[in-house]
Amino acid sequence: MFASHMILPDLRNQSIFDRLSPTLLSDLGLIHKGAAGRFSLLPLGTLIFERMKKIHRRNMLAAGAIEATFLSLAPADTWRESGRWDSFGPALIKTKLHGDQAACLNPTHEEAAVTIMRDWLTSYRDLPKNLFCIQKVYRDEPRPKSQLLRTHEFVMADSYSFHQDSSDADTCYQKMQDVFSTTFAAYGLPCQIIHADNGLIGGSRSVEFQLPHELGESRFVACSCGYAADVSVLRKEGICNECGEEIEAIKGIELGHIFHLETTYSAKMSLRVRGQNNKMQHPVMGCTGIGMTRSLQSIVMSHLKESGVAWPKAVAPFDVVIQSDSNEKSQMIGIEANLAAKGVSVLADDRDVSKAAQNALTDFTSPPIVLKQVGAHWDAVAKGNSVETGISAEAVLPYVDAILLAGQKSQQKQTFAERLEPFDGAAE
Repeated sequence: MFASHMILPDLRNQSIFDRLSPTLLSDLGLIHKGAAGRFSLLPLGTLIFERMKKIHRRNMLAAGAIEATFLSLAPADTWRESGRWDSFGPALIKTKLHGDQAACLNPTHEEAAVTIMRDWLTSYRDLPKNLFCIQKVYRDEPRPKSQLLRTHEFVMADSYSFHQDSSDADTCYQKMQDVFSTTFAAYGLPCQIIHADNGLIGGSRSVEFQLPHELGESRFVACSCGYAADVSVLRKEGICNECGEEIEAIKGIELGHIFHLETTYSAKMSLRVRGQNNKMQHPVMGCTGIGMTRSLQSIVMSHLKESGVAWPKAVAPFDVVIQSDSNEKSQMIGIEANLAAKGVSVLADDRDVSKAAQNALTDFTSPPIVLKQVGAHWDAVAKGNSVETGISAEAVLPYVDAILLAGQKSQQKQTFAERLEPFDGAAE
C-alpha cells in the first residue's frame, strides 16, 4: 500500500489531536460523517477495524464459538414471538415491505439466533452451541452524539449460546468474561468488570465491561473491597452492596455486556430439545455483545498523543512503514511488494514530501517497524527503540520476518488463559 493512494489527515494541524474534540475521528481521517449518528469508516479506520475484528474473532473461535452472519431486516413475527416488538420501545426501527409485511432492522440478534436454532437443535446431544457474529445493528437513537459512542447504526460483535442446563451456561458465562478480557487487553483498554442491569435484553444476571472515561455516559462504582457495579443495582445510593462503605460514582463508557438469559427467549419462542430424561426442554441461553465501533473510538481516545496515536501493537494499521530518501524509489516499491505478498500490512511513503512530513506520518501511524532508506542501505527502527543500521535491500525481508515472528512466538508461548490480563472486579 502506498501513502499517495491513502486518504490522510493534515498532520501539520496540531488541533486535530484534541482528544475531547467532537470531530476527533473525522479530523484524524478515520471516519466520515454522513448524517447525525451515521458514519462511514475511511480506509485508515477500516485497516484498524479489521485488525480489531480479527483479534476478537480469534478469541471467540478459541473459546469454541462458531461464526455466523445474521439477517439485518427481520420479520415482525419473530419479534412478536419474543414479546419485544412492543416492549423494545422506540429504538426499534420498524418498516413495511411490499405486500404490507411488517419488519424491523435488527438492533440485536436474540430472535434471529433462536429462529435459526429451532431448525437445527433437536437433542441435548446437539448442545452446547455458541453462535457469534460481527456486523451492523440499528437503533433509532434519540440523541446521537460523541461520534461513534452513540449512533443509529454501529458494528457489534455479539454471541448467543445454547446449553443443556444452567451449570453449562454458567461455565460459558465465565468463559465469555475471559474472552472479553483478552480482547480488551489486546485493544489496550483497561476495562472494569461490573455487575449490571439486564435492561432490554433480560435474563437473570449480567456484567458490563466499563472503560473509565470523562466522556462516558454510564455511571458505576468500584469499591476497595473488590465489588463493582452499575449505580442502578446499588441497594442504597453511594453505599457498597458488599461492605457498606461509601463510594463515589465513576463515569464510564460501556464497551461490552454479557448476559445469563436462562430460558427467557427459548421458552417464549418455543425452542425445545429432547433432554437426557427423554423429555422436551428449553435450552438455557446466554448472550454477549461488544460495541466494536465504540471500542475503536475508545482506543483512539485512550492512546492519543501530541502527534498521533500510540496504537497498541495488535491494532496498529500497519506492521511496517517504509520511508525513502531518494527520487529513485524502485527499492522501496520492491520491498513493499515483497512484504505485501507475505501478508505483512505495509505502507510505503512514496509522496514527494519533506522528511519531516514523512516522520509525521510515521509518528501518526505508530507502526511496530519503520524502514528508512539511507543511500543504498536501510535503517530499521523497531518499537521499543531497537535500531538496526546498514541493512542491505536483500536483508530487509529476513529482518522484518524475524521481528514479526518473534512477536508472534511471544504470544504463542502462552495458553489462552495465560494470555488473559485479568481486570479488577471480575464478576461471578
